Amino acid sequence: MKNRHLIPSRIDRRYTVGGALAIIAVVILVGSVAYWQHQLQGLLAAATALFICGLGIASARLVGLFLSGPVVVNYRMLFGMFIRMAVPLLLCMVLMFEKSPLLQLGFVYYLLVFYQLSLAVDVCWSVARLKQSLAS
Repeated sequence: MKNRHLIPSRIDRRYTVGGALAIIAVVILVGSVAYWQHQLQGLLAAATALFICGLGIASARLVGLFLSGPVVVNYRMLFGMFIRMAVPLLLCMVLMFEKSPLLQLGFVYYLLVFYQLSLAVDVCWSVARLKQSLAS
């Protein structure tokens, strides 16, 4: 079967569902804390932090699509980690220089939580995909 990697295996589904449940649980927890501290503005700051982390992951994945082949696996991981880290970090630097009101709403803390969560989930998904490709 030529397109075997397109069919999700049981392991992939387990990691996908587990990662999605972890993301949902943390989003609910962080959203509750953000709303408790700053009402709707805090919730919007947390949602913005989640969006920025998602943007970093999407950018890293797009770069990974352009790098293919067995030789460039390490380069894909390196550039992916760099882009995943650079997007939120650059935004934090811009917010610090502009003295944005998002900083008083706890945006940086929400960004740190979502960054760590997204990093852990994305790495688990990448390792599961790598294990599947090595097994086939």
